[in-house]
Amino acid sequence: MKTQLFAKESACAAIVETGHALIEKKLVAGSWGNISCRIDENHFVITPSGLDYETMTAVDLVLMDIRNGVCCGAHKPSSEKGVH
Repeated sequence: MKTQLFAKESACAAIVETGHALIEKKLVAGSWGNISCRIDENHFVITPSGLDYETMTAVDLVLMDIRNGVCCGAHKPSSEKGVH
């Protein structure tokens, strides 16, 4: 089975939308849990640590490099980034 990958912008939009839906459906509160999306063979985007899903925007998300664990973004990535 081939994995479907997303462009970074699409991945970020999907994560923000999913976070808002989880809040709306009362499946999470605040910044509980974490959401990620693979964008290519070596990278994924993940929600930042401690930021509420209600106020989170695409620019708040963190880009992770799977090969070396390096992250790019204004926030720290979710503490569970290794699971993703």
